[in-house]
Amino acid sequence: MVAMTVCTLSNPSQVQAATPLEATSDLVNLCSLASPEVPQDFQEDGSSYHYQRRQAIHRVYEAPLRNLDEALLDYDRVTGLMTISGFRRYQARSGAPAIRFRNECILSFEFDEERAHDVVTKIRMGTAELRIGFLVAAHDDYDVQYCDVDGTDERESELVVDLLYARLVDLEGDTDSEVLGTYQTRIGHERALRQSTLMVDTARRVVPEVETSHFQWRPRGQSWRADFEEGEKPESLDNIQGSLKATLERAFYPCYLRALSRNASLQGALVMEVPFDQTTRGEPRFLMDTLDDEGLRGCIQERLPAIDSVE
Repeated sequence: MVAMTVCTLSNPSQVQAATPLEATSDLVNLCSLASPEVPQDFQEDGSSYHYQRRQAIHRVYEAPLRNLDEALLDYDRVTGLMTISGFRRYQARSGAPAIRFRNECILSFEFDEERAHDVVTKIRMGTAELRIGFLVAAHDDYDVQYCDVDGTDERESELVVDLLYARLVDLEGDTDSEVLGTYQTRIGHERALRQSTLMVDTARRVVPEVETSHFQWRPRGQSWRADFEEGEKPESLDNIQGSLKATLERAFYPCYLRALSRNASLQGALVMEVPFDQTTRGEPRFLMDTLDDEGLRGCIQERLPAIDSVE
């Protein structure tokens, strides 16, 4: 006999953390998913390409813009604002796509004059940097190609993004990456409000959940449409089903917590079949996995043998 179970794993208090883009390859890889059409390199596995692209376009990214040209910085003594132009391309890394803000703006940071001069000096010396948080331009329209290439030179590629926020960070502060000043765009402000609302709405449900939402027995070797013939189904199966579902949830819960420590936004569903007989349990087979986390699957496979045998 075989049991099929659908386990739903959810984390209602999740808040999306920014994905860091530190290396040239990070930006190049993000650009490789820019087209809404499947590129030639992915022709044999188009579904995989679209899965990766959907994941990519809904993430918030953070990238440092080091070695800023001092000429881009301006300080107005009347308003007390230090400004940085957001109407140009920025080269985050040598050999990486340049970054252009679709929501062009002037980044502004409130400092007194002495503080502004200190910040400019730190930027000039390389002990401070500008970090930007953004969404790629396809986040609100899947058909947008968010990375354009001029001609055939990959070095001329341009990553088009919607800026959410910018932070001036002191790399030699009392704490790692001490924030000197923060700027937030309208889009970034609206997104932050939505996140705050989400946190308030879920404040009373902060514990991650694992639920066995569907459970089915079937004879070994038969399809899921097949059922036991009359009188063939052991009476003990119905008696243990409730306790077995609860046992599965308890067994999988530590695996899910461990996976959340690696990825706080992880949630989805697993569909598994597990062969049983009177003395042994077979190797589980994953029929569907929307979480796509190898560590979680490995943990579940390790914990299943610890569940008491069905009698």
